[in-house]
Amino acid sequence: MEKDELMKLLEQEETDEGAKLPAPEEDPLFPKAVDFALEAGQVTPGVLERALEIGYGRAARMVEAMEEMGLISPFVPMQPHTVLMTREQWEALQKK
Repeated sequence: MEKDELMKLLEQEETDEGAKLPAPEEDPLFPKAVDFALEAGQVTPGVLERALEIGYGRAARMVEAMEEMGLISPFVPMQPHTVLMTREQWEALQKK
């Protein structure tokens, strides 16, 4: 299965109540996920899942969003994503 197909499946995933999950950057826990990554210097969906007590799919979408925003490095098998920005750089980017 290709990455695009996998992301489409993840986007179609619904919560137990049947409601669509919010886009990662609209997720109320996304700022906490970013803070966690900035503090730790690296992040994986599994670690984020445990730290925020959320499902793996939700954590994976947040990590993908952070990657697309340039906050963390691209996926490399068997390695965590490395944070590429300082907190100050991230905050400045959010003000734009």
